[in-house]
Amino acid sequence: MCHNLPARLNMARRQIEWANEARVNIVEALGAACVLCGATEDLEIDVIHKTSRDPESHHHRKWNVSQRVTFWRREMEHDNLQLLCSTCNGRKGEPEPHPDETTQLPL
Repeated sequence: MCHNLPARLNMARRQIEWANEARVNIVEALGAACVLCGATEDLEIDVIHKTSRDPESHHHRKWNVSQRVTFWRREMEHDNLQLLCSTCNGRKGEPEPHPDETTQLPL
């Protein structure tokens, strides 16, 4: 039985509070708006370019909050973060139609 459970829970709570505050600071530093549409709600911190600085960087969503904040801070130092709203971030990977492939409606 772990006698330090209350202390460990308190530490975990403080860690989450610290990470939430750090995320707010990062969002504010990045302009607090989606870079594509200007939305200010449902913002997600997005890595612009996958980096060779950390070969495991594509796994950052599986990390705990402290690891994620540390990753975001490191990427900020290299201007490799942007804010996207959840809608724009979801569309980011969709291919854009080629101009020749656009269909025109008959008049």
